[in-house]
Amino acid sequence: MKRLIIAAFFLPFAVWLLKGSPTMIGVMAALGALAIYKHKANIGRLLKGTENKFGKKKSTEAPK
Repeated sequence: MKRLIIAAFFLPFAVWLLKGSPTMIGVMAALGALAIYKHKANIGRLLKGTENKFGKKKSTEAPK
């Protein structure tokens, strides 16, 4: 998840470095911001250290 956030942040810079048009840079900035906005709950859990690890299954044990 951390890699997705980093990629979304750097996407417009990558397009700029590859000599993309200003329109394309704007679109990529909007898409990167949207990706970060849509995952803000996950980002919060990452910062708290409570986000589930990728590939690990949740415990099926019933609470006592």
